[in-house]
Amino acid sequence: MRPFGRSWAYWLLFLLLPAWFLAPVLGGRAIGQGIGFEIAADRWFNEPFDVLHADADLQVRPWRQVVLESWSAGQPAFWNPHQLLGVPLMANSQSAVFYPPHVVLGMLRVSPDASLSLLAWLHIALLGLGVAAMARRLGAEV
Repeated sequence: MRPFGRSWAYWLLFLLLPAWFLAPVLGGRAIGQGIGFEIAADRWFNEPFDVLHADADLQVRPWRQVVLESWSAGQPAFWNPHQLLGVPLMANSQSAVFYPPHVVLGMLRVSPDASLSLLAWLHIALLGLGVAAMARRLGAEV
């Protein structure tokens, strides 16, 4: 049995998926960057707004920026000097200082916005491949 032998549609979807994530990067934005704030500003109190969507802009993106800048200098980010009077960044598990894709993207000097979009695509692509592999193992013809 050939893996993905008859499933050209899955491969096509897998190859076209980056286009959805590439559009924000080519437009100088990242996935989620400021979108929640634009919605809140345009429709303040007219439609429900979930402030938790702002976490990517206000918290995660700055952490990624410090992590990527540190790795581009060839060292891990032990400390975040931009929060309060400085806080240990490595102690924060969500900053993912030693996450291998962050290390690689940092050393390649990829911008934080582009890295967020690339990592989103990578995670969704790996998820799709994993689901396809599991479905095949369970007997589905994927």
